[in-house]
Amino acid sequence: MLSLEHFKLLKAKTAGLHRGSGGMPEVTVQEVADLLATLDYEVSVYARLIYGQEWHLNSTLGHILLRQIKPEDSTWPDDHYLQIIQMVIGAASTNYDLTASQKANVMGKRWWSRSDEEDHKEARGILDIYDSELRHALAHWNDVQRETTT
Repeated sequence: MLSLEHFKLLKAKTAGLHRGSGGMPEVTVQEVADLLATLDYEVSVYARLIYGQEWHLNSTLGHILLRQIKPEDSTWPDDHYLQIIQMVIGAASTNYDLTASQKANVMGKRWWSRSDEEDHKEARGILDIYDSELRHALAHWNDVQRETTT
């Protein structure tokens, strides 16, 4: 049975490459990769970053979110949105939300505006959708695996 913890199997470690007791592992890297292959690209990147801790995908997910939350007629530079997005990704990976004054401090502003909070909520909402899709796919995968083994 797969869990969100198993996404860490995708991150190779030298200690993990040594032979174990010789038994068959309960969950293999191939099974995790097979599940990721069934997901949309955005959800796959989210899963690998947040649960697999593949930190090099941080900017990839940031640019995916940027395309989704930045209005076409916005006069704000991409960096403004990317800072907000990085805060949201950081909060998702650490389960620690910032206060309004902390958010303003991170952005280098005196205060955190309503429009900043709206952009923050929109990015957080998209990540929540990705997480929901991931958990749904994981539950479906486990159901199918249970059916094939019984």
